[in-house]
Amino acid sequence: SHAYALLTALDYVVWTPAIEEIAFRGVLYYSLRNRLGPMAAALMTAGLFAGLHFYSLPGFLVTAWSGFVWALAFERLRSVVPGIAAHAVYNLLYVAELLLLYR
Repeated sequence: SHAYALLTALDYVVWTPAIEEIAFRGVLYYSLRNRLGPMAAALMTAGLFAGLHFYSLPGFLVTAWSGFVWALAFERLRSVVPGIAAHAVYNLLYVAELLLLYR
């Protein structure tokens, strides 16, 4: 149904980015950064983030890169908001692509 598709898209574009960015950058990265330093923490959280989103090798690499960039943005700006916004836009483009392909 259209309502289900809309709610799923809303979940994927709003809630998933917020929860994942708070968990990966706001909690995990921040905790690791205090122990290992910013670069090691960014690489570790990016790898874990990508590993949990593993669909293919190219997908893994793109996701690892985005996780790394979002960790660096968190480090520089001290806020998860830019990562949430970027993650939401990325997911929105993915949802739009699916809707266009599978109409």
